[in-house]
Amino acid sequence: MTAMSARIASVDTAATPLTMEVPAAAVRIPSDHRKHHPNAIQALAEDIAVHGQRQPIEIVREGNGYRLIFGALRLQAHLHLGRPTVPAIIKEADQFVSEAAMRLVSISENMLRNPLTILDRSVAIADWCAIYRAAQPRLKPGPKPANSVQTELSANFALNSDEAFRAQSEAFSASFSDAASAFLNISRRSVFNALKIASIPALQRDRIALHALACWFPRRTEPVRRIISIEN
Repeated sequence: MTAMSARIASVDTAATPLTMEVPAAAVRIPSDHRKHHPNAIQALAEDIAVHGQRQPIEIVREGNGYRLIFGALRLQAHLHLGRPTVPAIIKEADQFVSEAAMRLVSISENMLRNPLTILDRSVAIADWCAIYRAAQPRLKPGPKPANSVQTELSANFALNSDEAFRAQSEAFSASFSDAASAFLNISRRSVFNALKIASIPALQRDRIALHALACWFPRRTEPVRRIISIEN
C-alpha cells in the first residue's frame, strides 16, 4: 500500500458507512465515470429482476442529492427496470481528504478487479450449464443425475460426444436474451468451447490454472484451441 492509499484508507474508514435505499434518480453519475453499453445494462437489469442486487452502490451526499462513487452499471440497471430506489452505501464528503481521493476509490474499484481467465470462465459456464440442464424437465428416461453432494458441478457434466456438446450448447445459449448473450459473449460456439475446456480432468486443469495459457481473455480464439488440444 502506498502512502497516498494508506492515507485515503484511514480517512475513508473513519466513520461507519450508512447503507439504505435511496432514490435512484437522485444519484448523479459524474462525466468521468466508465460508460456502459446498453446490452450490459439490460443484461444486469435482467439478473437483478430475478436475483436482486447483491452489492450496494457507493455514493456521497451532494446538496439535495448524491454523487456516485462506484456502481454506475448497477444504478443504470435499476433505472432501466424503473425501480424508484437503489441500495447504496452513503458516505459524507468529509470522509474523503480531497476530490482526488474520491476519484481514486472509483478507479481502484474498476481496475483492481481480477478478470476471469479463459479456463475459469469455461468452468463457470460449464457449472452454469449443468445447473440449467438439471432444472429442465426430463422428456424421456435417462441416467440419474450425479450425486448432488459432489463439489464440482462441471465434473457432473458428462457428455460423451461432440454432438451432445453441440446440442447442450445450443439449448443453453438459446436461454439468454439477445442483450445478455451479446454482453456475456454467450453463443452456441462459445458454450461448446467452454464445455470442452471444462471437461479436461481436474488434475490437468489445476496444472494449467496459473499458467499463461489459462490467462488469456475469453474473446480470443487461439488459446481456446490450444487449451482444448491438451486433452487430445
